[in-house]
Amino acid sequence: MKRINGTKTYAAALLALIVSGCGNSTENTSTVEQHQPQNIEEAILQLEKSGQLPLLDRSESISGIDANRNEIRDDIEAYISAMPDTEQQKNRLTKFHKAITATMLVDIKDEAELRNVGNELSKSAHCLSYVYGAEVAFKKGKEIQKLTVNTKPRFLAYMKYNDAMDGRVCFMPPKNICE
Repeated sequence: MKRINGTKTYAAALLALIVSGCGNSTENTSTVEQHQPQNIEEAILQLEKSGQLPLLDRSESISGIDANRNEIRDDIEAYISAMPDTEQQKNRLTKFHKAITATMLVDIKDEAELRNVGNELSKSAHCLSYVYGAEVAFKKGKEIQKLTVNTKPRFLAYMKYNDAMDGRVCFMPPKNICE
């Protein structure tokens, strides 16, 4: 019985120290709490407003907004255009984005189209490696992939493609295919 009371006393003393440590601040906690995001959507909006994240299209559409109809989502086009990379590198990133978008839009029951889309994705990933080098290309490719597949409907569509491609082989493009 003494041990339980001793544990309770210790826990109460520890709690009192924690609470008293928090109470010594002269800062208005309600002001601080107002700036803390309450959910993931608010956190994303705060990061976008601060410039820490690019402002992305979060519509339910798989292809997203493409006002100029060049098959590149406008937000991704703006993001790639603002990069300090060379024009050739930006071109390859754009093609990689288009290839990822095509994977989300493909009819997974159409074997020929599924293979074509897979080959195009393989080609665009290879061409990224050609202009950046393997290590940087992998990082850039993952970044574009994350930005492109940025909503639940897009993620689900991309996963359907990946499931459909499971075990399939795409062609390995020759190096000169990128020129």
